[in-house]
Amino acid sequence: MTHRPQDATVRQVRLRAGGTVTVMLLPSPDRPWPQPRSSSPMVATIMSAVTESDGTARITIRGARTGVATVSWGDSFTLRLDVAAYQVQ
Repeated sequence: MTHRPQDATVRQVRLRAGGTVTVMLLPSPDRPWPQPRSSSPMVATIMSAVTESDGTARITIRGARTGVATVSWGDSFTLRLDVAAYQVQ
């Protein structure tokens, strides 16, 4: 998924347990993206977080087990994850 600075500050995604989602945060003209933080690393594990020289941030998150968690980048962007035990359509 790609997020632009002008997009909504909260998005939601559903994953099956064991699945991953990669988030690409396009450069913000105001400030660099802060490091992501998971509200529940047991549910949503941040596997990698890299900021490129142009300010683009790429983050891979794994739905480690069923449950609900948020991954946030300060007050700039929040991703709500719903991790399910079954295949998500």
